[in-house]
Amino acid sequence: MIVPDSSELLSATVGARIQRLRLKQSLSVRDLADKAGVDKNTILRVEKGLTVSGRTLDRVCRALDVYVSRLLLPEPEEGEAVVLHRRTAEVWWPYPGMGDPFPGDESDTGVPPSLGSSSATANDASPHPMPKVESQTTPRGYVASLACRMPRGKMRSSLLRLWDETTPNAHPGEEFVFCLSGKACLTVAGRPYLLDQGDAATFYCAERHTYAPAPDAPESSLPILLLTVWHDSQE
Repeated sequence: MIVPDSSELLSATVGARIQRLRLKQSLSVRDLADKAGVDKNTILRVEKGLTVSGRTLDRVCRALDVYVSRLLLPEPEEGEAVVLHRRTAEVWWPYPGMGDPFPGDESDTGVPPSLGSSSATANDASPHPMPKVESQTTPRGYVASLACRMPRGKMRSSLLRLWDETTPNAHPGEEFVFCLSGKACLTVAGRPYLLDQGDAATFYCAERHTYAPAPDAPESSLPILLLTVWHDSQE
C-alpha cells in the first residue's frame, strides 16, 4: 500500500473542494476554464489534486469567488464534507410492487405474521424497527432510504427488509449489497447468488436484478435485512 505524503493529501483535498464549488455553482469544466483563463485540462488537473502553479490555483479560485487560503483551512464548512443519517429519523415505506397481503393472511391487521404483535413502531429499541402499517394489506417488503447522501452526490443507500422477492429492477451504475441479517438471494441477469449474514456483493445494476430471502431461509429468520448502496455513474 502506497501512503501519500501530506502535500499530496492537501492537493487532493483542495482539488475535491474546488470540484464541489464548481458543481455547486452549476459550472462545467469548460465554463470554469473560460472564467479562469486556463485550458480545460488544467481544471481537470486541479480537481484531481495534481501539481499546478500557485498562480494557476489562484486564478481558478478567483473564478470561483473563493480565496485559496479558505480552501487550505483544516476544517471545512459545516455540512460540506459529511452528511449523517440518524436511525431515529428513519422512514420505512412498502417496497414498490410488494404491497399484496401475505399468502393466507386473512387477519387484515396490517402486521406481518412473523412480527407477532401490532405494537412495532418506529420508536422500538431494535436496531431497525418495523414501521406501524396502516393499510389493509401486509406488504412483503419495506425500504428505508438513508438520508446521508452528499449534495449532488452519486451514492445512494437504502435498507431493505424483505419477506419475499422484490420486483425486478435495472438502472445505471454499480450497486453494493451487504446482508445484515438472515440469508438472502441476490439474482442478477437470471443468476442467483446466496448471501449469508455478513456476506456482500457488488454488481452492475443496469442488469435486471432482484433481492429475496434465500429459498431455504426458515420462516423464523424472516424478514432478512439488507444494506444497499448504489453509485450512479451516469448522473
